[in-house]
Amino acid sequence: MIASEIATPDAIPDVRTAVAAPRAGALHRIEEAVSACALLAIVVLPLAEIAGRRLLGHGVPGSIDYVRHLTLWLTLLGAMAAARDGRHLCMTTTAWIPSRWRHAAELAAVSVACTICGALAWTSLQLVLAERQSAMSLAGGVPIYVAQSILPFGFAVIGWRLAARLTGIACAAAILISLASVIALGMAPLEVIASWRAAISHAYTPEALFERFRWNLRHTYPNRISPPLSRARLNTRNLRRGLVMLAKIVAEVGVLGDYRAQFWRFAMAALRARRLAELIAVALVAHHMIRFARECGEGRQNASFYADRPKAAAEEPAAA
Repeated sequence: MIASEIATPDAIPDVRTAVAAPRAGALHRIEEAVSACALLAIVVLPLAEIAGRRLLGHGVPGSIDYVRHLTLWLTLLGAMAAARDGRHLCMTTTAWIPSRWRHAAELAAVSVACTICGALAWTSLQLVLAERQSAMSLAGGVPIYVAQSILPFGFAVIGWRLAARLTGIACAAAILISLASVIALGMAPLEVIASWRAAISHAYTPEALFERFRWNLRHTYPNRISPPLSRARLNTRNLRRGLVMLAKIVAEVGVLGDYRAQFWRFAMAALRARRLAELIAVALVAHHMIRFARECGEGRQNASFYADRPKAAAEEPAAA
């Protein structure tokens, strides 16, 4: 009877159900309470924003940023709860592996999952440490890095709970394998910043940027909904602003810019497609992205998309 049950694939417990849900303790209740509060705030803040704009003429300061970061918290808290209860999505391939190899397969699968969680926790920790150099904060003075601190904490907890689903030596082996892999693949904070700068410098070259915008001009912009013209859009003030912006673009980019060839290639295509508004928008965005990438490559800009500047770069002028 027992042998027949073991030989049946449906009767073999897979990795999702092998661990019973732990008894709800104080930590679990805290997680559930924080998740409930985050979900409630995500629902209430947009409603308060709408009501405030209609009744008071202004919304809730910083509500969009809070909803964005609360969504991040809710996502990580949900993943932590799924790891706690053994409800993560996973493949049931271990059910078809011979019983003598099943424990080794589970150890390999959990080790890979823990390694991924460890790598994500490590890299997100570097992001949070870089954000500490920033003066940016949410409404009410909450620092950005505090709002993002759930990233390394959440990934670390998920990895730990996945490893804890194994027992004894297997759990210790999974943790050691994942730690060794993270250390072998890990990068120092300065190397992370250097690789980020290299990626930005490559992605924001004038050739790469305007090539992507030309693709949008052919495939994306024609599918946009064009609202009918109204006095609010078509008036003397907007026409004057548009002409001033266009004149500055032609002078700064089309004449004096060192990437004017790429600009004019896109401009001619946009004018042939009668996309003057998109031409102005693309020229402005591309100009700022190119300058941003160049300043990052020279160490005069952010250590990340949110931080002000790397601490070392900020201290150089003072030391000089």
